[in-house]
Amino acid sequence: MSGLEDHLRIVLREASATVARMEAEHATTAAAAHYHVCQVARRFLLAAPAFPPRPHGHSEAGGPGEGRTRP
Repeated sequence: MSGLEDHLRIVLREASATVARMEAEHATTAAAAHYHVCQVARRFLLAAPAFPPRPHGHSEAGGPGEGRTRP
């Protein structure tokens, strides 16, 4: 688990607790804002990477021949 995932899990836990507390106090606007934070944190934790790592043999700058004007 990466450091970023650790931080996202902490954010999710704290925001979820805040949602529960705000709902108990009938502070629906605050609860909705923190619920949105929970949704974003879950999306980052559970969704597949938008940009998966490149396969071996390809540089970070692009594949072989990137930047060429002719084949």
